[in-house]
Amino acid sequence: MKNKNQRLACIDIGSNAIKYRQYRISTKKRKVFAELDTFKRISVRLGTDAFKFKKISSETEQKLLESIIKLKDKADKKDIKIISGVATSAMRTVSNGHKICKKITKKTDIEIKILSGNEEAQLLNFFNYKSFKKEETVVVDIGGGSTEIFYQGNGKNLAKSFPLGAVRILEKKDSPKHWNNLKEWLTKIPSKNIKNIVGVGGNARLINEIVNKQDRKSSKDELKALKKELKNKNFDEKVSFYSLPEDRADILEYAIAIFIEIMEFFPNSYLFDSSWNIVDGVMEKELQESKNIQAA
Repeated sequence: MKNKNQRLACIDIGSNAIKYRQYRISTKKRKVFAELDTFKRISVRLGTDAFKFKKISSETEQKLLESIIKLKDKADKKDIKIISGVATSAMRTVSNGHKICKKITKKTDIEIKILSGNEEAQLLNFFNYKSFKKEETVVVDIGGGSTEIFYQGNGKNLAKSFPLGAVRILEKKDSPKHWNNLKEWLTKIPSKNIKNIVGVGGNARLINEIVNKQDRKSSKDELKALKKELKNKNFDEKVSFYSLPEDRADILEYAIAIFIEIMEFFPNSYLFDSSWNIVDGVMEKELQESKNIQAA
């Protein structure tokens, strides 16, 4: 790669939306790294079809295909290479997920990999802690269909995915077994050490914008109060009162419920949010593994 301003992009096909992240590739001290250049989120909810019917409908499939084709066309016009595409909980749940991914590849030349829950959780290993100490931090990604959790510290390196997500709970497709599995797994993490629950993705950012926009952190009690408020408001009130996007307004309280369950195990913790995204993990993994991605 001869141009230091070379731009690459990744796509994440989630249960509630498609996320597109575009990066400028540069070098610093001989290390290649990616700097976020552009972010786009397209509301296409695969989770309703996936968790209710175990199959993506032809109508939803068409919306998905059209959205990715538009992203690809815009990227091509700006000489941006989309090097990777991943799909998560909804696509690994449905019977026609691989078929749809093949269609996307045929129409766009973008290879889409359906990640296992474990692969998705392991991507949190690439999280940039910046101001957070690893041994005091649990990284949590709550999406539409699943929750991924990562902890590294005190000689432990733990990563796990659970089929508990905001859209899945909305559709009443969560299971007591999976809630119990979450609780049992959390006991592996030394609870007294944990001060930071860092939520990656839009749900955590929206929660902190509502609760404490200036300090960007929320206590467990504040989350419980917000969950109660949301439960007592109808859809239109949630959108207008909290300025919530329509595709978040009906699911945010369920994301909060998962965060509360996690924070019950860590009495000294607060919920923080991060602009980091699972797609950043995909890109970092690509940079580390690919010999072809190099800056001048």
